[in-house]
Amino acid sequence: MRLGFGNNVKAALAADITAMQTTLPVIPGTGAPFAALLKADEALKNPSYQTPCYAKLTLSDKKETAFEICHLVKVNGDTLTVLRGQEGTLARGWSLNDVIANFATRGSENTFVQIEDLQSGKYLSAIAGGTENALAIALPSTFFNNHGDTFALRAPLFILPILTNTGAATLQLVCAGRVMGTFPIVKGVNTPLAAGDIVKDSPLVVVFSTALSCFSMVNPVNGLFDMARFLEKAQNLADLVDKGAARNNLGLGKLALEDDYPKGSLSQKGIVQLSNAIDSDSETMAATPKAVKTAMDVVVSSSVKSVNGKKGEVNLTSDDIGAFAKTGGTVNGAVIVEGNQLVLKGDDRKHFCIQDQDGRARMWLYKDKGGDGIHLNNGEDGGGDWVFNKNGHFYSPQALHAAGATYQEDGNVHGAVWGGHLSGWLNNQLNSRTRTQVSGGRGGWWYKDELSGFVFQGGVVSRSGSNTRVTFPVGYQRECFGAQMTLSAWRQSSGSNIFATGIENSGFTAVMYEQEVEANWWAVGV
Repeated sequence: MRLGFGNNVKAALAADITAMQTTLPVIPGTGAPFAALLKADEALKNPSYQTPCYAKLTLSDKKETAFEICHLVKVNGDTLTVLRGQEGTLARGWSLNDVIANFATRGSENTFVQIEDLQSGKYLSAIAGGTENALAIALPSTFFNNHGDTFALRAPLFILPILTNTGAATLQLVCAGRVMGTFPIVKGVNTPLAAGDIVKDSPLVVVFSTALSCFSMVNPVNGLFDMARFLEKAQNLADLVDKGAARNNLGLGKLALEDDYPKGSLSQKGIVQLSNAIDSDSETMAATPKAVKTAMDVVVSSSVKSVNGKKGEVNLTSDDIGAFAKTGGTVNGAVIVEGNQLVLKGDDRKHFCIQDQDGRARMWLYKDKGGDGIHLNNGEDGGGDWVFNKNGHFYSPQALHAAGATYQEDGNVHGAVWGGHLSGWLNNQLNSRTRTQVSGGRGGWWYKDELSGFVFQGGVVSRSGSNTRVTFPVGYQRECFGAQMTLSAWRQSSGSNIFATGIENSGFTAVMYEQEVEANWWAVGV
């Protein structure tokens, strides 16, 4: 946004205002000079470029002991719309008749263009960062002051590259810290740059095109146009890519060829004369297709021989040449297929079969369309089908043998490692195991089920203090489920509960007070 100025624009507040208030009333009739601050002089307007203005306002008390800088962005009669607390000043409350005026500030002075800034190119030139094909520059700008959005870069930019490009290039533009985008750099009529159009340390000039959203380079090293698309005058047509096509396009044809090529011979290419003679011995004329056909007909008609007693238009059968008929037959020798597929095609059942000499089936291999899987059987020898099921399972009609082991139909397994059947081995193992064990007496006893590992145990604990540790006769391998206590001896009258705490796999703590002397306990777990 542009900064507007006025001469002696000063007024007073028409009411008290708060620190949060952004609409400020001024004394009636004094708003017009403030509105003029936001309008450019007619002589300085550019019809093709519209940009909003703002102005610097300073609030102060009558004694000028406190100040606040604001940005004026809108005027409606005698009401000013501002942005509060600018240039590091603090927004605060002000009173009726406090002063508001258009004074110069550090911010307004900084927007003035100075000779040194202008001559150094501060606003329109930059040293390019980035890579050889992805340049990046940053420029100062006031386009976005006061939330403005009137970005309109129309002046040429002067950029000093630090690398030479190797192909099509782009330029990232940052204005006042805001990334405006990454745009292609083109030349001529929207043509991407070629390698070497940008040369290290050689300034380039670009102009931004809003319509094409790109930067147009004014001074590419290789020129604005692709010279490969044009002929050079000094080459005298020697730089034509396809001279033959050029002759045809110009209608030069025969004349041009005669000038460029010699007469054809056996040792060099050139122009030759056509001939339809079939008995010529010339080395400089070329035979026409008709002459060649006539000569071939003569050769064919004079060299026809009989094949298996047949002559002329012979229709040979597979039997004539010892071939296998396409519609089926018997092959007496070995058949070798070197392709990668042997296919039986059709929706009905297809078999691979091994037969005895008398035609009896020795083996069948087949798979039905939509069936359960691949079937294999022993043909006339019987035994049922082995099925490789489509669910991934294998089905055998009888027992399976793997080396010395046998998997029976009923699920049993027979092998040397079991000394016979697995079922027998398991029965012997289970029957030989001790089912239960019991040990100990009233002071400490235990019962254990060997199959499940369940242990039930108990004993007597005599008080040795408020907390007496009890160790289990048999520790639990996995977990003690719980422990219980029953008072069995006491002094006078028992007035407290007894209980088990600190239960672990190795024991528990019996809590008993002075009147409780002895207790029976039991615990369970595995």
